[in-house]
Amino acid sequence: MTETRRKVPGRRPAHLEMSGGKPKRQRVWEAIRKLQEFNLIDCAHKADVDMDTTKTYLQTLERAGFIEDVSGKRGGHDEKRWQLARDIGMEAPRLTKEGKPVTQGMGTTNMWRVMRLAKGDFDYLEIARSASTPEHQVKPETARSYLKALHAAGYLDMVVPPQPKPAMKGGKSPARWRLLPYNRINSKKPGPRAPMIQRLKRVFDPNWAEVVFQEEADDE
Repeated sequence: MTETRRKVPGRRPAHLEMSGGKPKRQRVWEAIRKLQEFNLIDCAHKADVDMDTTKTYLQTLERAGFIEDVSGKRGGHDEKRWQLARDIGMEAPRLTKEGKPVTQGMGTTNMWRVMRLAKGDFDYLEIARSASTPEHQVKPETARSYLKALHAAGYLDMVVPPQPKPAMKGGKSPARWRLLPYNRINSKKPGPRAPMIQRLKRVFDPNWAEVVFQEEADDE
């Protein structure tokens, strides 16, 4: 039976937005890093992204100071030349149209970064603490749910199960986890971009542009 969903305006789900590989903004950013100096047509062709999308993202990057106009032209964007002014690495800057950082999903991004940098095992309390910033606090329950989802999706191994604490009646120390070098479901190496927890308890990996895990619906 085909599921019918009401069309909601706004951004498409990540696994649809990224069909074919990488999202458009990521391809534009990678083109900029390769070209270093470019105009609109250069960048759009290199990224294989339509002109309107490329122009919009270039405007955003310019407002945020990631690229700068080196042409001195006062005409339209078709006549401008930019150069890369601030390179933050392979991940495309996540920005609003005004050039402000997008904070949605920052907690997930920070948790994944902490896990990838961890030298050994960790628990959800440590991840929440290390991933929190003054601007964005990660709640322990959020970290615990994320770790459980990553374990189900094949990214984590439980190295120590929850242990009873004698001093706490009914209390337990949290499980300890380790990030696996290869996902046990698809044998792929985890990438730098954080796996995303979507609706219906689905785990989508933007590094591979694929849904890695989806919890089966309970039969009624």
